Amino acid sequence: MSWLETAATVAVALVAVAITIAYMALVPSDDGNMGSLVSVTGGALEEVNQCNPLHPDSKFAPLPLGPTHYRFLGPASGPKVVCIHGITGTSTSSPRSTEILAERGYRVLIYDVYGRGYSSSPGTIYSGSLYAQQLKDLLDHVGWENATVVGVSMGGGVAVTFADIFPERVDNLVLICPAGLSFRSELPINGKFVALPVIGSVFAHTFGRQVLLSNLPKEKSPVAVHYANVVRMNILHHPGFIRAFLSTIRNGPIRDMGDCYERVGKAFQKKTVCVWGNKDKVTKYPVEPIRFKKCFPEATFHEIENGEHDMIIFRPDEVMSPIISFLEQRN
Repeated sequence: MSWLETAATVAVALVAVAITIAYMALVPSDDGNMGSLVSVTGGALEEVNQCNPLHPDSKFAPLPLGPTHYRFLGPASGPKVVCIHGITGTSTSSPRSTEILAERGYRVLIYDVYGRGYSSSPGTIYSGSLYAQQLKDLLDHVGWENATVVGVSMGGGVAVTFADIFPERVDNLVLICPAGLSFRSELPINGKFVALPVIGSVFAHTFGRQVLLSNLPKEKSPVAVHYANVVRMNILHHPGFIRAFLSTIRNGPIRDMGDCYERVGKAFQKKTVCVWGNKDKVTKYPVEPIRFKKCFPEATFHEIENGEHDMIIFRPDEVMSPIISFLEQRN
C-alpha cells in the first residue's frame, strides 16, 4: 500500500471516528420520553409563555405513550370535528381556521401530535400508525365514538392513515394540501441526506434547528408572526422535537402512501373534501393532486387560485369556505 493510500485510509477512519463520537454526543437515544414544552424551565419558559402559552381551557389526556395536550372549541352540542396539524406546527398554528368551524356551530377538538407543542415525545418510531393510534386514544379519552377528521399537510397523511385503520371512527374526511402522495425518490437533496442513518442524525441534531428556522415566514403581519412564534417554540425549546421530526421524515405519513390512499379512497369517496393550492411547492401541484384524484375520483375537490402550502395560515377564510359548504351538505 502506497503512502497516499495509507493516508486516505487513516483519514477515512478518523472521519468515521469523529462521526461516531458526534453521534454519541449529540443524538438522543430512541428510548425514553423526552417531555414537551411543559418541561421547559428558566428563560426559555418565559419565551414559551409569551409566544405559545397554554390556553386556560387546555387539558391533558394521560395516553399510553405520554400526555397529549388538547382543547375544545365551539358548542358542546355541535357536530364533532377533530383537527390535525402539520409536521412542524401545533394545535395553535392556524387558530382562525378552527375558530371558523367553531363559529359555524361545530364542536372542534384540537390537539398537539406527539413530539410537538405541549404533547409528550415518547421514545418510539414516529409512523403513521403511531399518530393514528394517538388520535384513537384521544377520541376514546374524550368519549367521542366518531368525528369528521380534518388534516393539514402531514396531518392529512395522519387523517388518511386513521381512516384506513379505524374507518368506523370517521364521519367525513377533510384534507388540506395533504402529505403522503410523493415518493421517496422525489425527496429534495437535503431530505435524502437527513434520511441517512447516523450522519443524517448528526446533521439534524447539529444544524437542523437553524435550517428549519430559516424557512419560517419573514413577513411581519400578525398572522405570520403568530405562526412563526408557535413553530419557533417547537424548534428551539421542545426537548423531543428534533428526534420526533427526524423520525417522521424517515418513517411518517408523508410519502409512499399510494396504497393507503387507494384503500381509503374506495371507502370514503363521497365523504371526502380536499382543498389544494395551485401554487403549492411542498405537496407539489399539479403532480400530487393528480395522484389524489386517481385514488378519490368522486371526492369533492377545490382548488385555491395562487394558494401556497401555508394557505391555511394566511388565507383561512378561502380555505374553509368550501369545507364548510361540504360539511353542511353532508350534515
